[in-house]
Amino acid sequence: MKLKYKSNLYLNSKIISNKMKNLWKNCKQLLRPSRETEDSWFYSEPGKFLRFFHIYVKGDAPVILPLIGLMLLTAILSWRFAILEWGIFLSLRGFGEMIYWLLQQFGPKSYRPGTSLKNLSNNSIYILYQLSGLRNAFYGLIIICFTLIYLY
Repeated sequence: MKLKYKSNLYLNSKIISNKMKNLWKNCKQLLRPSRETEDSWFYSEPGKFLRFFHIYVKGDAPVILPLIGLMLLTAILSWRFAILEWGIFLSLRGFGEMIYWLLQQFGPKSYRPGTSLKNLSNNSIYILYQLSGLRNAFYGLIIICFTLIYLY
């Protein structure tokens, strides 16, 4: 009976080891895509955790993750300045997304982003995404103003 337990433990450690290797491989690919990277990878979903950092497709990650790292390093030196950086990032990212979805409204309506709102038309989805970009830009500007007024 003990042998069976040890073999299960060994198998579990192998499974965890393989998952860690895959995780490391995915992280390396997110930070530094190779020349063979295709659109199917670039436009694929990055996962819910990365969406918190406003990474909407995997192709955003090689640019945004180093910025997030820089903000974390800055936070070690000055948390106030790091909050200001986060506000600036949210503002610029939000305005960029808002403009992108605004332009999508006037182009061909063939692209449909992933959403749970199945009964809405593509144009309605574009408007919702555009407004979420505006909301994020607003949050960023509020963070900037709050930081400049109350923390400096």
